[in-house]
Amino acid sequence: MGYRAFIASGLLLLSNSFASVDLYSQIEIISEFEKLQPHEEEDISNFTATVSGMQRHHANKTQGKNILRAFHAKSHGCLKGHLNVEKNLPNNLSQGIFIRGKTYSTIARFSNGKGLIEADSALDVKGLAFKVLNVPGERLLKLPSYIDNTSMDFTMTNNPTPLADNVSEFISLGTKFEAKEKEGKSLATMSPAEIKELISNDKIYKLLIDRLVKRKVSTLVTETFWSGSPYPFGKNEVGAMQAAKWNVTPCDEGHKASTSSASQDPNFLRTDLINYLQKKDLCYNLNVQIQNNKITQPIENHLTEWKESETASLKIATLVFKSKENTNFEKQDSLCEATSFNPWNGIKAHQPLGNMNRARGEVYLNSFIYRINDANFRK
Repeated sequence: MGYRAFIASGLLLLSNSFASVDLYSQIEIISEFEKLQPHEEEDISNFTATVSGMQRHHANKTQGKNILRAFHAKSHGCLKGHLNVEKNLPNNLSQGIFIRGKTYSTIARFSNGKGLIEADSALDVKGLAFKVLNVPGERLLKLPSYIDNTSMDFTMTNNPTPLADNVSEFISLGTKFEAKEKEGKSLATMSPAEIKELISNDKIYKLLIDRLVKRKVSTLVTETFWSGSPYPFGKNEVGAMQAAKWNVTPCDEGHKASTSSASQDPNFLRTDLINYLQKKDLCYNLNVQIQNNKITQPIENHLTEWKESETASLKIATLVFKSKENTNFEKQDSLCEATSFNPWNGIKAHQPLGNMNRARGEVYLNSFIYRINDANFRK
């Protein structure tokens, strides 16, 4: 499926209504890597309901405007690109869709992390999701027919790990911050002591303080994005299955933002992205970190960062967005807003691993269905 066919499928989607979908029951865990968590199915069902509630709450907060994405509601730009796989990959890195020298078309969306439209200066994670079109390989799950079943989606943030070890902990964290929000407080207005009182997990507290409170993002061009959760990555030289995490690193580390958070522009990240692409191509390196120690690089403990000192990132492809192919941001935005990015839209060779990933498939899909049904109802 090329760009035109993909756009046509999006237009069809926006003319129909759809029922919620149970994806979790289709998932078969990979016993070499995974272990079901206690009460996992119940937790994921609660998570799905919680996310729908968040979407309704955010819509009501904005005086009944359209239902938005539960997470990553604000887009900085929807870009057309290409994923160019390295030509000389060693055998252990030429896995799944990563066929030596192969080039794929891609569609990428840069975003903030919350389910609200806020100024870019607000404390928040930044996201990068990209869809690789026309990938070979056996499909992961039986997804609804209105989901493009020939692509593979990558979802990443500029945090090396998620904000929780598992779904249960993530729900608890979100509930606490939602309660504070109703009191008129946010991460930006709370003191470190107040945040510490709210969060008992030291890893989560440190991640929030170091990556959100203290760290300011002035441009997306020089950001690194991580998958946070692992995926199978074929077999190693001795025939054992291996797991890996993705990350993308900037090609242009020396870029300085053309605007700043100190300006009056609430969309300065988008402005900088547009200005950059008017002058040159944008690119990132797609890398993998291969698990080499199951203790220090666990699958099910998502808050544990896989350190570069233990498993260095290895480049497998380049993600390129050409200036001449990205001249109409407004038109391309419409494409991404009719698109779902879901880690379970992919192939079995790269099945998402771990409790957080097992939850994301159903949660993301039903969040998307809720959003599309609302858009169609408002027509």
